[in-house]
Amino acid sequence: MRTRSLILILLIVGIPLGVLMWAAVRLAKNEQVVVEQQFHHLMEQRLQDVNQDIASHFQRMKTELEDLTSVANPDEWILRELGRTEPKVMQMFLLTSDGDLQYPNLQAPLNGNEKRFLMQASRVFSGQHLAAVTLDVIDNNDGEKNLPLPASLEGSGGPEDPSSGFAASTSVANTGWLVWYWDRGLNLIYWNRRPDGRIVGTAINRSRWIADLIGQLPDSQVADSGRNKNAIVPCIQLVDAAAEPIYQWGQATDDTTEVVCEIAVAAPLASWRLKCLLPPDKIPGQSQSSFAGFAGGLIAVGIAVAILAFVLIRDYSRDMREAGQQVSFVNQVSHELKTPLTNIRLYFR
Repeated sequence: MRTRSLILILLIVGIPLGVLMWAAVRLAKNEQVVVEQQFHHLMEQRLQDVNQDIASHFQRMKTELEDLTSVANPDEWILRELGRTEPKVMQMFLLTSDGDLQYPNLQAPLNGNEKRFLMQASRVFSGQHLAAVTLDVIDNNDGEKNLPLPASLEGSGGPEDPSSGFAASTSVANTGWLVWYWDRGLNLIYWNRRPDGRIVGTAINRSRWIADLIGQLPDSQVADSGRNKNAIVPCIQLVDAAAEPIYQWGQATDDTTEVVCEIAVAAPLASWRLKCLLPPDKIPGQSQSSFAGFAGGLIAVGIAVAILAFVLIRDYSRDMREAGQQVSFVNQVSHELKTPLTNIRLYFR
């Protein structure tokens, strides 16, 4: 009887509990997928908002530089004065319609900035290459291109090599950005093709445009006042082409943080990326809290079903025992009365 009761209890508890466990696991997995997708979309939208701010910043800078490079009758003295007075400008340059470098003029005396610019630029492009790039961008208008290396650099690297290649991007036919790599990394040049075919351009001061860009991004410190302690505060990083952080804000990072999502930055920083990072225990859908809750619920249901099965089997066993006692009593009484009744029946016969 005990064995049968134990088997009965196991069946009563195991079957419902197994069904509930299967349903709970399915529900937990579906909930985890939905939560991860919603959180990923939310974080990606936050990165898109930041990216839109970056694009707006460079659009404003483009407007300023377009006015700067649209100066009437550009010559050596005007461009040199602009380079001296404009804090964003590292060096102005002028190309003829044939692609010859008109300013800085290698045949004329050069100041320190002009010498430094020519030394840097000579490693990655010549005036002819710059003219060819602007013409190619105008003809094709295909957004962003990798530029060929000068003949002197052929065989020493390619456009994939950040130290020797550079790229161009444009949003309108006769103006655009040149992105070139030298020394500390990415550098920016803005060029403007004039109606007479000449190209006026300016190399942007790297420290200045990075500082201006960081000034448009949120503060790096997280304010604790007025913020829910349980709120999820991700770390957002702006990283360069070498995956080195340029700037970050939000929660501090450590070795355990994971990349939740990332997007490419708007032109002209298309080789840079925005990343959203969080510790694994802060990523919704990856914590074990939901599974722990389901497990606790299943255990509680299992205990309740086991208690109910025990009570039912106990009552059933008690009823069976009482029925057995009644049958035994009847049999005993019948046996005790059998002999006297037989004697009385024989006596009457």
